[in-house]
This record gives sequence, C-alpha cells and structure tokens, in this order.
Amino acid sequence: MAVLRIGLLGAGVIGSAHAAVLQQISAAMPGCLDLTAVADPDPSAGARAQAAFGFQRVYTEGHALLDRERLDAVFVCAPTAFHAAYVEHAAERGCAIFCEKPLAMSYAEGAAMVECVERHAVPHQIGLVLRFSAVYNVMRSLLDNRNLGVPLAVVFR
Repeated sequence: MAVLRIGLLGAGVIGSAHAAVLQQISAAMPGCLDLTAVADPDPSAGARAQAAFGFQRVYTEGHALLDRERLDAVFVCAPTAFHAAYVEHAAERGCAIFCEKPLAMSYAEGAAMVECVERHAVPHQIGLVLRFSAVYNVMRSLLDNRNLGVPLAVVFR
C-alpha cells in the first residue's frame, strides 16, 4: 500500500482534532500515512502540532507548504476566509482535499471552488461529518416520518 502524504492547513482547535485522528490512523496502520507538514500563521501553534502529532515540517504560510511539499491530501482547517485560496491552490497541485465547514464566504466563492476541484478532478469533501452520526440519522428519520409532529425548535448540545 502506498503511503499517503498529508498536509494540514490550520493548527487550531479543529485542525488539531483532525490531526489527532490522523495520528490514531497512522498508529493503527503503520506505513499508511505520513504526517508531512502543518501550516499555521502562529509559529507556536505549528510547533505544538508538530510535537503533539508528529508532523515532519512546520510552515507559517499555507501556500508555502503547498508549493514546497509533495502531498497526496490536504486538510483545510484554517479560518473560512482562507478556504477558497487554499482549496484552489491544493487542487492545482493535484491534492485530495478535505475542507472544513463552512466551505466559503459566499455562494459564488463556493461555486468557484467546486468548479475548480471538478476541473482538476481531485477528490474533495466538505467537513459535514456529523451527517453520518447515528444520533443525527435517528433524528432525521423521526422528523421525516413526522412521528413527533411538526418540530417547533431543535437544540443540540
């Protein structure tokens, strides 16, 4: 099996959560993932991610990481305002892309991002991972079947 070289753009709370899962996968399946590089404008955040999760290199700028590393996949966990530029750059580099939600700052920006990843034919996913949660699926079923009547409000905590 080929080793997947992974880059992480954004080492904050969400990026660190993804990095922890990637580290667990790497530990469970040795030789499967290479945590190649992490980028965060805060050098201490990048250094913490490197120390905690084992990334080989740290960058303070995401575009520099994308330019200098040969990656198979990138996780875009930076603030939403940076998503479009990072996704487009990663697609141009041929990387598979996981982009955290929200995808974009506007519908037009999101549509341009989708067009870009489709044009470059790279695998891509938006981080709407809770849609696979059993709790959400049960609630969806209850709401779709109207077993509980018409909902007036829904609060998740």
